[in-house]
Amino acid sequence: MRAWPLFLLTSVAACSGSPYAGFKKVSDGVYLRYHTLGDGEVLVQDGDSIHLLLRATEYGGEPGSLLSTQRWFAASDLRQGALVPVLRRLHEGDSISVIATAATLPWDALAPVAWRPPAGAAEVQVEFALLGIRTPDMIQAGQERHRNADPEGYQRKLIAA
Repeated sequence: MRAWPLFLLTSVAACSGSPYAGFKKVSDGVYLRYHTLGDGEVLVQDGDSIHLLLRATEYGGEPGSLLSTQRWFAASDLRQGALVPVLRRLHEGDSISVIATAATLPWDALAPVAWRPPAGAAEVQVEFALLGIRTPDMIQAGQERHRNADPEGYQRKLIAA
């Protein structure tokens, strides 16, 4: 009779958790670990532009050995595959690590055109730091300030686009 509680406890323990120490499973095949919690209270929305620092490596490798970049991204371009559950949790100032298979990450949006991602089944660890969020209203206000401060430059920018 005493074996039953022990069996139940070991069964529950074996089914829960993550195969990666310190990481939490947030989706099928996607594991996340927070390093730093930011002071931002707003979650990333699809219309936002987000300033990310990211460093990617094959799991167990040196951070940034596959890809290292810091730039602005359209949030809607990144809300794919393994990054869907990540962007649901990311606030301005947060620093996190994500482990997922290479095939589940939106490399076309993350990396330069000439860059080749690792094989689809390879496990990849990506370090993300969300440095800033610009909402559509903030972007429009910035364009308006630019238009007012430099009307000719603004017109050249529109023509070039």
